[in-house]
Amino acid sequence: MLIPTLLKIFAAQVVLIALIVFGLKKLLDKILIDVAIDDIKYWQSKEKLAAKIALDEYEPTVSTPDEIIIVSHKPLKPRVQHLIRKEAIKQFGEEITFDFRINKVILGGVIIQAGSVILDHSLKERLSRAFARKS
Repeated sequence: MLIPTLLKIFAAQVVLIALIVFGLKKLLDKILIDVAIDDIKYWQSKEKLAAKIALDEYEPTVSTPDEIIIVSHKPLKPRVQHLIRKEAIKQFGEEITFDFRINKVILGGVIIQAGSVILDHSLKERLSRAFARKS
């Protein structure tokens, strides 16, 4: 009698932990996408751009890209796609095209590439950085 009860308690705890982890992943995904959209707003800001690509001496020569590639781990909601398009069109003009791609390896967030500039706001990249700091 004790073992089945303990197994039920353990199973309930596992389910609870899974729900918490899923909720946190969903929240992190939303935060990373919001940060990426903000970065599009300030794309041509010298300080922000230099910080994003981690160079001390950088004179940006940001040309207007023809295409923006957005990679996410699952299809982005239409509202999110609209926000990304809206901010990119403000920065680069109406003639830009968008290519939304799926790559489950990034785990969450988005990677945005416009020309030679890549903004990696993926959960995989954030986890890699966190583990690199611990080493």
